[in-house]
Amino acid sequence: MGFRYSGAVNPRHIWNAGALGVLTTAYALPGLAMAPFVPVLKSNGPRLTRLARAWSKQVLSACGVSVNTEGFDRPLPDPAYLVISNHTSHFDVLAIYSVFPRDLFPVAKQELAAIPVFGWTLKAGAAIMIDRRDPERAKASIGRAAEAIRSGRSVLMFPEGTRRRVDRESEPPVIPELGVFKKGPFYLALAARVPILPLVVMGAQQVLAPGDWRIFDRTITVRLGSPISTLDYPESGAGRKALSATVHQAMHNLLHERDRP
Repeated sequence: MGFRYSGAVNPRHIWNAGALGVLTTAYALPGLAMAPFVPVLKSNGPRLTRLARAWSKQVLSACGVSVNTEGFDRPLPDPAYLVISNHTSHFDVLAIYSVFPRDLFPVAKQELAAIPVFGWTLKAGAAIMIDRRDPERAKASIGRAAEAIRSGRSVLMFPEGTRRRVDRESEPPVIPELGVFKKGPFYLALAARVPILPLVVMGAQQVLAPGDWRIFDRTITVRLGSPISTLDYPESGAGRKALSATVHQAMHNLLHERDRP
């Protein structure tokens, strides 16, 4: 996909793009060394999370992007969660990792594996790669995510499946509306019987929009919701559909500030 953008390019945009590339490569290289050994050395999982957190903070700082948090003082009593987020920008991931306080194992689309160094690190074991074109492989990836959660690692998924577009230039910024959720996260949630932790990211598309390479120095807000138990939902098509609707509504409320601690 080619870049699509309008407007002028200034030196700050070039600096930000360069900082993103250099810092991503610098942090991905040690990750590439650690990632293949995660199944053997369980301590490498939290180490990769700490590495991802440091990378995120460095990139955000270099690009002049600040992150505000809301709801992170709420108690999280369970050892692991399926963390569900909306998705409007690649900077969603950076914002989440910079502030999320626990070990976090992301699910990433197979296409990202083609990115030199960074994608190789994801494929080597830093993420659970999911091939949406191959149902059998996608099912195996969901199984791997369930094993990770049972072992005490929270898993991050974006149920919309792709980045949602909003108008970056609008003032005030447009609140991103949620798209239709894919089924995979809810297969996982009911198979692992793990609570879902909804969160929403706002302002990331004002930093970096889909199809653009220019990175702007803006503020991102990460708002955390209340955990949602999966125990009352049957492991069936109807159960998954009902759980998906519950999570969708909870995230919609978060976007519109209806679930504040």
